[in-house]
Amino acid sequence: MLTPVGRMVRLILQDRLNNTQIATQTGLARNTVSTWRRRIKDKELTEDDFEGLNDTEIRKLVTPGRFRKKGTFFEPDFAVVRFEKEERDVSIELLHQEYLDKVPIGQRGMSITKFYRDYAAFTQAESPELHFTYAAGEMIQHDFVGNKRRKRPVLYSSTGVQRDYEVGCAVSALSQKIFVQVLESQSKAPFFEYLSDLFEFYGGVPLLLTLDNFKAAIKEPRRSTDPAVPTAEMQEIADHYQFGLVAARVRKPRDKGLVENAVGITQNQILAPLRNRCFHSIDELNAAIQERLEILNNKPMKTHANESRNERFNRLEKIGFQPLPRSRYEYGTWQLSLRVGKDYHVHVDGHRYSVPSRLFGELVDVKQTFQSIRIYFGGQIVATHQRDETGRERTTSLFHMPPNHQQASLLRLEGAKAAVREVGENAVQLIDNHYRRHKKPSETANAAVKLIQLANQHAVDDVDSACQKAVLLGIPNPRKVEEIINAGLQTYLPDESSVTEAPTPSGNVRGRQYFSDILKFNHKDRNHG
Repeated sequence: MLTPVGRMVRLILQDRLNNTQIATQTGLARNTVSTWRRRIKDKELTEDDFEGLNDTEIRKLVTPGRFRKKGTFFEPDFAVVRFEKEERDVSIELLHQEYLDKVPIGQRGMSITKFYRDYAAFTQAESPELHFTYAAGEMIQHDFVGNKRRKRPVLYSSTGVQRDYEVGCAVSALSQKIFVQVLESQSKAPFFEYLSDLFEFYGGVPLLLTLDNFKAAIKEPRRSTDPAVPTAEMQEIADHYQFGLVAARVRKPRDKGLVENAVGITQNQILAPLRNRCFHSIDELNAAIQERLEILNNKPMKTHANESRNERFNRLEKIGFQPLPRSRYEYGTWQLSLRVGKDYHVHVDGHRYSVPSRLFGELVDVKQTFQSIRIYFGGQIVATHQRDETGRERTTSLFHMPPNHQQASLLRLEGAKAAVREVGENAVQLIDNHYRRHKKPSETANAAVKLIQLANQHAVDDVDSACQKAVLLGIPNPRKVEEIINAGLQTYLPDESSVTEAPTPSGNVRGRQYFSDILKFNHKDRNHG
Protein backbone atom coordinates (compact mmCIF):
# COMPACT_ATOMS: atom_id res chain seq x y z
CA MET A 1 0.00 0.00 0.00
CA LEU A 2 1.25 3.45 -0.92
CA THR A 3 2.19 5.94 1.74
CA PRO A 4 0.70 9.47 1.64
CA VAL A 5 3.93 10.77 0.08
CA GLY A 6 4.00 8.03 -2.58
CA ARG A 7 0.29 8.57 -3.33
CA MET A 8 0.85 12.34 -3.65
CA VAL A 9 3.70 11.80 -6.16
CA ARG A 10 1.60 9.39 -8.25
CA LEU A 11 -1.38 11.78 -8.41
CA ILE A 12 0.87 14.74 -9.29
CA LEU A 13 2.46 12.77 -12.15
CA GLN A 14 -1.00 11.73 -13.44
CA ASP A 15 -1.89 15.44 -13.54
CA ARG A 16 -5.65 14.84 -13.43
CA LEU A 17 -6.50 16.36 -10.02
CA ASN A 18 -5.80 19.84 -8.70
CA ASN A 19 -3.80 20.59 -5.58
CA THR A 20 -6.83 20.80 -3.28
CA GLN A 21 -8.16 17.44 -4.43
CA ILE A 22 -4.77 15.78 -4.00
CA ALA A 23 -4.44 17.26 -0.49
CA THR A 24 -7.84 15.80 0.36
CA GLN A 25 -6.84 12.36 -0.98
CA THR A 26 -3.50 12.22 0.86
CA GLY A 27 -4.21 14.15 4.06
CA LEU A 28 -1.27 16.48 3.35
CA ALA A 29 -1.31 20.27 3.27
CA ARG A 30 -2.33 22.00 0.02
CA ASN A 31 0.83 24.13 0.10
CA THR A 32 2.93 20.98 0.37
CA VAL A 33 1.22 19.52 -2.72
CA SER A 34 1.74 22.81 -4.59
CA THR A 35 5.45 22.94 -3.71
CA TRP A 36 6.04 19.32 -4.71
CA ARG A 37 4.17 19.79 -8.03
CA ARG A 38 6.37 22.77 -8.87
CA ARG A 39 9.63 21.02 -7.97
CA ILE A 40 8.75 17.80 -9.83
CA LYS A 41 7.96 19.88 -12.91
CA ASP A 42 11.17 21.97 -12.59
CA LYS A 43 13.34 18.84 -12.29
CA GLU A 44 11.39 17.07 -15.08
CA LEU A 45 10.99 13.96 -12.93
CA THR A 46 9.04 10.96 -14.26
CA GLU A 47 7.55 7.80 -12.81
CA ASP A 48 10.74 5.93 -13.65
CA ASP A 49 12.71 8.27 -11.36
CA PHE A 50 10.53 7.30 -8.36
CA GLU A 51 10.42 3.58 -9.08
CA GLY A 52 11.43 1.51 -5.99
CA LEU A 53 12.17 4.52 -3.73
CA ASN A 54 11.00 4.75 -0.11
CA ASP A 55 9.67 7.89 1.54
CA THR A 56 13.04 9.17 2.70
CA GLU A 57 14.61 8.67 -0.70
CA ILE A 58 11.66 10.40 -2.37
CA ARG A 59 12.02 13.38 -0.03
CA LYS A 60 15.75 13.62 -0.71
CA LEU A 61 15.02 13.58 -4.44
CA VAL A 62 12.32 16.26 -4.37
CA THR A 63 13.42 18.43 -1.42
CA PRO A 64 17.17 17.85 -1.00
CA GLY A 65 17.66 21.12 0.87
CA ARG A 66 15.98 19.73 3.98
CA PHE A 67 18.72 17.10 4.22
CA ARG A 68 21.69 19.39 3.78
CA LYS A 69 23.64 20.21 6.93
CA LYS A 70 23.24 23.86 7.68
CA GLY A 71 26.33 23.77 9.87
CA THR A 72 27.74 21.50 12.50
CA PHE A 73 27.24 22.23 16.16
CA PHE A 74 29.98 21.72 18.69
CA GLU A 75 28.78 18.63 20.53
CA PRO A 76 28.78 18.82 24.36
CA ASP A 77 29.72 15.82 26.51
CA PHE A 78 26.22 15.01 27.73
CA ALA A 79 27.53 12.29 30.08
CA VAL A 80 29.40 14.99 32.02
CA VAL A 81 26.38 17.29 31.84
CA ARG A 82 24.20 14.56 33.28
CA PHE A 83 26.60 13.92 36.17
CA GLU A 84 26.81 17.62 37.04
CA LYS A 85 23.05 18.07 36.94
CA GLU A 86 21.91 14.91 38.72
CA GLU A 87 24.72 14.27 41.18
CA ARG A 88 25.80 17.83 41.95
CA ASP A 89 22.47 19.56 41.30
CA VAL A 90 23.95 22.18 38.89
CA SER A 91 21.36 24.15 36.91
CA ILE A 92 20.95 23.57 33.17
CA GLU A 93 21.46 27.30 32.52
CA LEU A 94 24.91 27.27 34.12
CA LEU A 95 25.89 24.07 32.31
CA HIS A 96 24.85 25.63 28.98
CA GLN A 97 26.93 28.73 29.66
CA GLU A 98 29.95 26.57 30.54
CA TYR A 99 29.39 24.70 27.26
CA LEU A 100 29.36 27.95 25.26
CA ASP A 101 32.63 29.00 26.88
CA LYS A 102 34.25 25.82 25.50
CA VAL A 103 32.98 26.17 21.89
CA PRO A 104 36.05 26.49 19.59
CA ILE A 105 36.35 29.42 17.20
CA GLY A 106 34.71 28.62 13.87
CA GLN A 107 32.14 26.19 15.27
CA ARG A 108 28.55 26.85 16.19
CA GLY A 109 27.25 26.68 19.74
CA MET A 110 23.83 25.34 20.54
CA SER A 111 21.09 27.62 21.79
CA ILE A 112 19.84 26.78 25.27
CA THR A 113 16.66 25.34 23.73
CA LYS A 114 18.55 22.91 21.48
CA PHE A 115 20.99 22.17 24.31
CA TYR A 116 18.14 21.22 26.62
CA ARG A 117 16.31 19.17 23.94
CA ASP A 118 19.43 17.24 22.99
CA TYR A 119 20.20 16.62 26.67
CA ALA A 120 16.64 15.36 27.24
CA ALA A 121 16.96 13.01 24.26
CA PHE A 122 20.28 11.75 25.61
CA THR A 123 18.93 11.04 29.09
CA GLN A 124 15.82 9.38 27.67
CA ALA A 125 17.94 7.14 25.47
CA GLU A 126 20.35 6.37 28.30
CA SER A 127 17.73 5.87 31.03
CA PRO A 128 14.89 3.52 30.12
CA GLU A 129 12.18 3.18 32.72
CA LEU A 130 12.36 0.39 35.28
CA HIS A 131 9.28 -0.85 37.12
CA PHE A 132 9.97 -2.79 40.32
CA THR A 133 8.02 -5.83 41.39
CA TYR A 134 7.74 -6.40 45.14
CA ALA A 135 6.94 -9.55 47.10
CA ALA A 136 4.24 -9.62 49.78
CA GLY A 137 5.47 -7.94 52.96
CA GLU A 138 8.83 -7.09 51.42
CA MET A 139 9.01 -3.35 52.05
CA ILE A 140 7.44 -0.29 53.59
CA GLN A 141 8.73 3.12 52.48
CA HIS A 142 8.58 6.13 54.81
CA ASP A 143 8.99 9.87 54.30
CA PHE A 144 7.94 13.14 55.93
CA VAL A 145 5.36 15.29 54.13
CA GLY A 146 6.74 18.68 53.10
CA ASN A 147 5.66 21.71 55.09
CA LYS A 148 3.30 23.37 52.60
CA ARG A 149 1.30 25.58 54.94
CA ARG A 150 -1.36 26.44 52.37
CA LYS A 151 -2.38 22.78 52.27
CA ARG A 152 -2.09 22.10 56.00
CA PRO A 153 -4.62 22.47 58.80
CA VAL A 154 -3.67 24.82 61.64
CA LEU A 155 -2.61 23.36 65.01
CA TYR A 156 -2.69 25.47 68.18
CA SER A 157 -0.97 24.82 71.50
CA SER A 158 -2.77 24.89 74.86
CA THR A 159 -1.83 28.59 75.16
CA GLY A 160 -3.46 29.45 71.83
CA VAL A 161 -0.19 29.85 69.89
CA GLN A 162 0.09 28.29 66.44
CA ARG A 163 2.61 25.45 66.54
CA ASP A 164 4.62 23.48 64.00
CA TYR A 165 4.30 19.75 63.52
CA GLU A 166 5.51 16.97 61.26
CA VAL A 167 3.43 14.60 59.15
CA GLY A 168 4.80 11.11 58.63
CA CYS A 169 3.72 9.12 55.58
CA ALA A 170 4.36 5.46 54.76
CA VAL A 171 3.26 3.09 52.01
CA SER A 172 3.46 -0.68 51.61
CA ALA A 173 5.26 -1.56 48.39
CA LEU A 174 2.96 -4.20 46.90
CA SER A 175 -0.56 -3.05 47.82
CA GLN A 176 0.34 0.68 48.15
CA LYS A 177 -1.73 0.97 51.32
CA ILE A 178 -0.93 4.34 52.91
CA PHE A 179 -0.38 5.29 56.56
CA VAL A 180 -0.34 8.92 57.77
CA GLN A 181 0.20 10.29 61.27
CA VAL A 182 1.12 13.63 62.86
CA LEU A 183 4.27 13.82 65.02
CA GLU A 184 5.53 16.55 67.31
CA SER A 185 8.91 16.58 65.55
CA GLN A 186 11.45 14.39 63.77
CA SER A 187 13.32 13.68 67.03
CA LYS A 188 13.84 10.15 68.32
CA ALA A 189 11.07 9.72 70.90
CA PRO A 190 8.09 10.77 68.68
CA PHE A 191 9.52 9.07 65.59
CA PHE A 192 9.92 5.69 67.30
CA GLU A 193 6.39 5.95 68.71
CA TYR A 194 5.28 6.65 65.14
CA LEU A 195 7.06 3.50 63.89
CA SER A 196 5.35 1.36 66.53
CA ASP A 197 1.97 2.81 65.50
CA LEU A 198 2.86 2.19 61.83
CA PHE A 199 3.53 -1.53 62.35
CA GLU A 200 0.36 -1.91 64.43
CA PHE A 201 -1.60 -0.18 61.63
CA TYR A 202 -0.40 -2.77 59.10
CA GLY A 203 -0.77 -5.58 61.64
CA GLY A 204 2.75 -6.83 61.03
CA VAL A 205 6.36 -5.99 60.23
CA PRO A 206 7.93 -5.84 56.73
CA LEU A 207 11.26 -7.36 55.81
CA LEU A 208 12.68 -3.92 54.94
CA LEU A 209 11.98 -0.32 55.90
CA THR A 210 13.21 2.39 53.52
CA LEU A 211 13.61 5.95 54.80
CA ASP A 212 15.56 9.17 54.39
CA ASN A 213 18.79 10.19 56.11
CA PHE A 214 17.69 12.19 59.17
CA LYS A 215 19.39 12.47 62.54
CA ALA A 216 16.99 10.38 64.61
CA ALA A 217 17.51 7.32 62.40
CA ILE A 218 20.82 7.62 60.53
CA LYS A 219 24.17 8.39 62.14
CA GLU A 220 26.24 8.22 58.95
CA PRO A 221 24.47 8.39 55.55
CA ARG A 222 24.94 5.94 52.72
CA ARG A 223 28.14 6.59 50.75
CA SER A 224 28.75 4.89 47.41
CA THR A 225 28.88 1.17 48.20
CA ASP A 226 29.12 1.70 51.97
CA PRO A 227 25.77 1.17 53.74
CA ALA A 228 24.32 3.78 56.07
CA VAL A 229 25.10 3.55 59.78
CA PRO A 230 21.93 3.79 61.92
CA THR A 231 21.81 5.34 65.37
CA ALA A 232 21.93 2.98 68.36
CA GLU A 233 18.25 3.59 69.06
CA MET A 234 17.27 2.97 65.43
CA GLN A 235 19.23 -0.27 65.39
CA GLU A 236 17.54 -1.34 68.61
CA ILE A 237 14.02 -0.82 67.27
CA ALA A 238 15.03 -2.67 64.08
CA ASP A 239 16.25 -5.59 66.23
CA HIS A 240 13.09 -5.45 68.38
CA TYR A 241 10.73 -5.66 65.39
CA GLN A 242 13.22 -7.65 63.27
CA PHE A 243 13.20 -5.60 60.07
CA GLY A 244 16.07 -4.56 57.82
CA LEU A 245 16.91 -0.91 57.27
CA VAL A 246 17.52 0.73 53.87
CA ALA A 247 18.62 4.37 53.83
CA ALA A 248 17.94 6.25 50.58
CA ARG A 249 20.81 7.81 48.66
CA VAL A 250 21.41 11.43 49.51
CA ARG A 251 19.99 14.35 47.48
CA LYS A 252 17.81 12.27 45.15
CA PRO A 253 14.74 10.23 46.21
CA ARG A 254 15.47 7.40 43.77
CA ASP A 255 15.11 4.62 46.33
CA LYS A 256 11.62 5.46 47.60
CA GLY A 257 9.55 6.52 44.61
CA LEU A 258 6.38 4.92 45.96
CA VAL A 259 6.29 7.05 49.10
CA GLU A 260 7.20 10.17 47.11
CA ASN A 261 4.00 9.60 45.16
CA ALA A 262 2.12 8.84 48.40
CA VAL A 263 3.31 12.16 49.86
CA GLY A 264 1.62 14.01 47.00
CA ILE A 265 -1.56 11.99 47.51
CA THR A 266 -1.46 12.78 51.23
CA GLN A 267 -1.11 16.51 50.61
CA ASN A 268 -3.99 16.65 48.13
CA GLN A 269 -6.45 14.08 49.48
CA ILE A 270 -5.87 14.09 53.25
CA LEU A 271 -4.34 17.40 54.37
CA ALA A 272 -5.84 19.78 51.81
CA PRO A 273 -9.49 18.90 52.68
CA LEU A 274 -8.64 19.85 56.31
CA ARG A 275 -6.79 23.07 55.43
CA ASN A 276 -9.55 25.40 56.66
CA ARG A 277 -9.94 23.68 60.04
CA CYS A 278 -8.18 24.50 63.32
CA PHE A 279 -7.13 21.86 65.84
CA HIS A 280 -6.03 22.18 69.45
CA SER A 281 -4.17 18.91 69.98
CA ILE A 282 -2.23 16.36 67.97
CA ASP A 283 -4.69 13.63 68.98
CA GLU A 284 -7.59 15.67 67.60
CA LEU A 285 -5.75 16.28 64.33
CA ASN A 286 -4.79 12.60 64.02
CA ALA A 287 -8.40 11.55 64.52
CA ALA A 288 -9.48 13.76 61.60
CA ILE A 289 -6.61 12.44 59.47
CA GLN A 290 -7.59 8.83 60.20
CA GLU A 291 -11.09 9.50 58.86
CA ARG A 292 -9.66 10.84 55.60
CA LEU A 293 -7.12 8.00 55.47
CA GLU A 294 -9.83 5.38 55.79
CA ILE A 295 -11.66 6.92 52.83
CA LEU A 296 -8.44 6.98 50.78
CA ASN A 297 -7.49 3.35 51.45
CA ASN A 298 -11.02 2.18 50.61
CA LYS A 299 -11.19 4.19 47.38
CA PRO A 300 -11.13 2.07 44.18
CA MET A 301 -8.00 2.48 42.04
CA LYS A 302 -8.54 2.56 38.27
CA THR A 303 -4.98 1.34 37.66
CA HIS A 304 -5.75 -1.84 39.64
CA ALA A 305 -9.11 -2.90 38.20
CA ASN A 306 -11.03 -0.71 40.68
CA GLU A 307 -9.59 -2.65 43.64
CA SER A 308 -8.90 -0.52 46.73
CA ARG A 309 -5.65 -0.37 48.66
CA ASN A 310 -7.25 -2.16 51.61
CA GLU A 311 -8.56 -4.93 49.37
CA ARG A 312 -5.16 -5.40 47.71
CA PHE A 313 -3.44 -5.43 51.10
CA ASN A 314 -5.77 -8.07 52.54
CA ARG A 315 -5.64 -10.19 49.41
CA LEU A 316 -1.99 -9.94 48.39
CA GLU A 317 0.25 -8.54 51.07
CA LYS A 318 -0.96 -9.13 54.61
CA ILE A 319 0.13 -12.75 54.61
CA GLY A 320 3.73 -11.72 53.86
CA PHE A 321 4.22 -9.51 56.92
CA GLN A 322 6.09 -10.82 59.95
CA PRO A 323 4.02 -11.02 63.17
CA LEU A 324 4.31 -8.24 65.73
CA PRO A 325 6.47 -8.96 68.80
CA ARG A 326 4.77 -9.65 72.12
CA SER A 327 5.66 -6.27 73.57
CA ARG A 328 5.59 -2.81 72.05
CA TYR A 329 8.95 -1.09 71.67
CA GLU A 330 9.78 1.23 74.56
CA TYR A 331 11.99 4.17 73.62
CA GLY A 332 15.01 4.93 75.75
CA THR A 333 18.40 6.62 75.61
CA TRP A 334 21.65 4.68 75.72
CA GLN A 335 24.88 5.02 77.65
CA LEU A 336 27.55 2.72 76.28
CA SER A 337 30.62 1.13 77.86
CA LEU A 338 30.04 1.95 81.53
CA ARG A 339 32.42 0.32 83.99
CA VAL A 340 30.92 -1.79 86.79
CA GLY A 341 32.36 -0.90 90.20
CA LYS A 342 33.75 -3.31 92.78
CA ASP A 343 30.43 -3.01 94.61
CA TYR A 344 28.80 -4.47 91.43
CA HIS A 345 26.87 -1.23 90.79
CA VAL A 346 26.74 1.03 87.71
CA HIS A 347 26.55 4.80 88.04
CA VAL A 348 23.69 6.21 85.95
CA ASP A 349 22.65 9.88 86.28
CA GLY A 350 23.61 10.25 89.93
CA HIS A 351 22.25 6.88 91.03
CA ARG A 352 23.86 3.45 91.34
CA TYR A 353 22.11 0.31 90.07
CA SER A 354 23.26 -3.24 90.79
CA VAL A 355 24.26 -5.94 88.33
CA PRO A 356 25.19 -9.58 89.04
CA SER A 357 28.31 -9.55 91.22
CA ARG A 358 30.27 -11.65 88.72
CA LEU A 359 30.33 -8.62 86.35
CA PHE A 360 32.29 -6.22 88.57
CA GLY A 361 35.01 -4.54 86.55
CA GLU A 362 33.28 -5.29 83.20
CA LEU A 363 31.92 -2.80 80.62
CA VAL A 364 28.13 -2.74 80.24
CA ASP A 365 25.59 -0.77 78.20
CA VAL A 366 22.63 0.94 79.86
CA LYS A 367 19.26 1.82 78.35
CA GLN A 368 17.15 4.39 80.20
CA THR A 369 13.42 4.48 79.54
CA PHE A 370 10.81 6.63 81.22
CA GLN A 371 10.21 3.96 83.88
CA SER A 372 13.10 1.54 83.87
CA ILE A 373 16.86 1.04 83.74
CA ARG A 374 18.02 -1.92 81.63
CA ILE A 375 21.62 -3.06 81.77
CA TYR A 376 23.16 -5.15 78.96
CA PHE A 377 26.37 -7.18 78.85
CA GLY A 378 27.50 -8.78 75.61
CA GLY A 379 24.20 -7.85 73.96
CA GLN A 380 22.17 -9.71 76.61
CA ILE A 381 20.11 -8.04 79.33
CA VAL A 382 21.54 -8.81 82.78
CA ALA A 383 19.60 -6.45 85.07
CA THR A 384 16.38 -4.46 85.08
CA HIS A 385 15.51 -1.86 87.71
CA GLN A 386 12.68 0.55 88.20
CA ARG A 387 14.00 4.02 87.56
CA ASP A 388 14.70 5.65 90.92
CA GLU A 389 13.86 9.32 91.36
CA THR A 390 13.49 9.32 95.16
CA GLY A 391 16.97 10.67 95.84
CA ARG A 392 18.38 7.45 97.33
CA GLU A 393 21.99 6.65 96.55
CA ARG A 394 21.59 3.14 95.18
CA THR A 395 19.21 0.39 94.08
CA THR A 396 20.40 -3.13 94.87
CA SER A 397 18.76 -6.41 93.97
CA LEU A 398 19.21 -9.16 96.55
CA PHE A 399 19.84 -11.71 93.82
CA HIS A 400 22.77 -9.72 92.41
CA MET A 401 24.72 -10.19 95.65
CA PRO A 402 27.04 -13.10 96.37
CA PRO A 403 25.65 -15.41 99.10
CA ASN A 404 27.71 -13.97 101.96
CA HIS A 405 26.65 -10.41 101.01
CA GLN A 406 23.00 -11.49 100.92
CA GLN A 407 23.17 -12.81 104.47
CA ALA A 408 24.95 -9.74 105.79
CA SER A 409 22.60 -7.31 104.02
CA LEU A 410 19.38 -8.96 105.17
CA LEU A 411 20.46 -8.71 108.80
CA ARG A 412 20.29 -4.92 108.55
CA LEU A 413 17.04 -3.00 108.39
CA GLU A 414 17.93 -0.98 105.29
CA GLY A 415 19.15 -4.10 103.52
CA ALA A 416 15.95 -6.01 104.25
CA LYS A 417 13.83 -3.06 103.11
CA ALA A 418 15.88 -2.69 99.91
CA ALA A 419 15.38 -6.39 99.14
CA VAL A 420 11.57 -6.00 98.99
CA ARG A 421 11.44 -2.51 97.47
CA GLU A 422 10.61 -3.88 94.02
CA VAL A 423 7.54 -5.56 95.54
CA GLY A 424 6.21 -2.17 96.62
CA GLU A 425 6.26 0.48 99.29
CA ASN A 426 3.72 -1.40 101.41
CA ALA A 427 6.07 -4.39 101.52
CA VAL A 428 8.85 -2.03 102.65
CA GLN A 429 6.57 -0.73 105.43
CA LEU A 430 5.70 -4.27 106.54
CA ILE A 431 9.40 -5.20 106.85
CA ASP A 432 10.08 -2.00 108.77
CA ASN A 433 7.24 -2.77 111.19
CA HIS A 434 8.38 -6.40 111.51
CA TYR A 435 11.93 -5.38 112.39
CA ARG A 436 10.82 -2.80 114.98
CA ARG A 437 8.32 -5.18 116.62
CA HIS A 438 10.40 -8.34 116.83
CA LYS A 439 13.88 -6.79 117.06
CA LYS A 440 15.30 -10.00 115.63
CA PRO A 441 17.21 -9.30 112.36
CA SER A 442 17.33 -12.98 111.37
CA GLU A 443 13.53 -13.30 111.53
CA THR A 444 13.10 -10.08 109.53
CA ALA A 445 15.53 -11.44 106.96
CA ASN A 446 13.42 -14.59 106.61
CA ALA A 447 10.29 -12.40 106.30
CA ALA A 448 11.89 -10.44 103.43
CA VAL A 449 12.82 -13.65 101.62
CA LYS A 450 9.26 -14.95 102.08
CA LEU A 451 7.78 -11.76 100.55
CA ILE A 452 10.09 -12.08 97.55
CA GLN A 453 8.95 -15.70 97.09
CA LEU A 454 5.30 -14.60 97.24
CA ALA A 455 6.00 -11.93 94.60
CA ASN A 456 7.40 -14.64 92.32
CA GLN A 457 4.31 -16.80 92.83
CA HIS A 458 1.60 -14.12 92.62
CA ALA A 459 1.07 -10.75 90.97
CA VAL A 460 3.33 -8.14 92.53
CA ASP A 461 0.44 -5.69 92.96
CA ASP A 462 -1.55 -8.35 94.86
CA VAL A 463 1.35 -8.98 97.24
CA ASP A 464 1.83 -5.26 97.84
CA SER A 465 -1.91 -4.78 98.50
CA ALA A 466 -1.92 -7.73 100.92
CA CYS A 467 1.06 -6.18 102.72
CA GLN A 468 -0.99 -3.00 103.12
CA LYS A 469 -3.87 -4.98 104.68
CA ALA A 470 -1.49 -6.77 107.05
CA VAL A 471 0.05 -3.46 108.16
CA LEU A 472 -3.42 -1.94 108.78
CA LEU A 473 -4.40 -5.00 110.81
CA GLY A 474 -1.25 -4.60 112.89
CA ILE A 475 0.07 -8.04 111.90
CA PRO A 476 3.27 -7.38 109.91
CA ASN A 477 3.92 -11.02 109.13
CA PRO A 478 4.43 -12.65 105.69
CA ARG A 479 2.26 -15.60 106.78
CA LYS A 480 -0.65 -13.19 107.21
CA VAL A 481 0.10 -11.72 103.76
CA GLU A 482 -0.11 -15.21 102.26
CA GLU A 483 -3.42 -15.90 104.03
CA ILE A 484 -4.89 -12.64 102.67
CA ILE A 485 -3.85 -13.52 99.12
CA ASN A 486 -5.18 -17.09 99.35
CA ALA A 487 -8.50 -15.73 100.62
CA GLY A 488 -8.65 -13.17 97.80
CA LEU A 489 -8.97 -10.28 100.24
CA GLN A 490 -6.03 -8.22 99.01
CA THR A 491 -8.33 -5.86 97.08
CA TYR A 492 -11.21 -5.88 99.59
CA LEU A 493 -12.09 -2.46 101.01
CA PRO A 494 -14.60 -2.56 103.92
CA ASP A 495 -17.48 -0.11 103.99
CA GLU A 496 -16.70 2.73 106.41
CA SER A 497 -20.18 2.45 107.94
CA SER A 498 -19.49 -1.17 108.94
CA VAL A 499 -16.33 -0.28 110.86
CA THR A 500 -17.19 0.20 114.57
CA GLU A 501 -15.00 2.06 116.99
CA ALA A 502 -13.68 0.34 120.12
CA PRO A 503 -15.93 0.94 123.18
CA THR A 504 -14.81 3.64 125.59
CA PRO A 505 -13.66 2.03 128.85
CA SER A 506 -15.85 2.77 131.90
CA GLY A 507 -14.51 4.53 134.96
CA ASN A 508 -14.09 1.40 137.11
CA VAL A 509 -11.89 -0.37 134.56
CA ARG A 510 -8.22 0.01 135.40
CA GLY A 511 -6.16 -0.48 132.32
CA ARG A 512 -2.49 -0.41 131.41
CA GLN A 513 -2.21 3.36 131.55
CA TYR A 514 -3.57 3.47 135.13
CA PHE A 515 -0.91 1.16 136.54
CA SER A 516 1.82 2.86 134.52
CA ASP A 517 0.99 6.22 136.12
CA ILE A 518 1.02 4.68 139.63
CA LEU A 519 4.43 3.12 139.06
CA LYS A 520 5.85 6.42 137.82
CA PHE A 521 4.41 8.27 140.86
CA ASN A 522 5.86 5.78 143.32
CA HIS A 523 9.23 5.95 141.60
CA LYS A 524 9.31 9.73 142.04
CA ASP A 525 8.41 9.48 145.75
CA ARG A 526 11.26 7.07 146.41
CA ASN A 527 13.73 9.36 144.61
CA HIS A 528 12.63 12.40 146.66
CA GLY A 529 12.72 10.40 149.87
